[in-house]
Amino acid sequence: MLQIPQASAYHPIYTSLTHIYIYIYHDSPQPSLLELKAPINIFGNIPGQYSGMLRLLDYGSFPPTANYLFLGDYMDQRWQSLETISLLLAYKIKYPRIFSF
Repeated sequence: MLQIPQASAYHPIYTSLTHIYIYIYHDSPQPSLLELKAPINIFGNIPGQYSGMLRLLDYGSFPPTANYLFLGDYMDQRWQSLETISLLLAYKIKYPRIFSF
């Protein structure tokens, strides 16, 4: 298991998100080449735009009724970056086969 420094200098939510990220990517590694099923909704740049991401998910239908690929740039210095990455990680845990990033 990957060791995380003591969280005394960090806010607890960041430590929790770090543990979730490690659970997804370190404890159950993914291949570098993903085999995805069509049709698929591909998202590019969503830097902390939580409400915009929800509108796009609503337009394409929420998981598990559609496949999704997120290409990166999830967080920024915007107000809802934490909500954005939290929702993405939650969907990745709940729907690992149809939710990729």
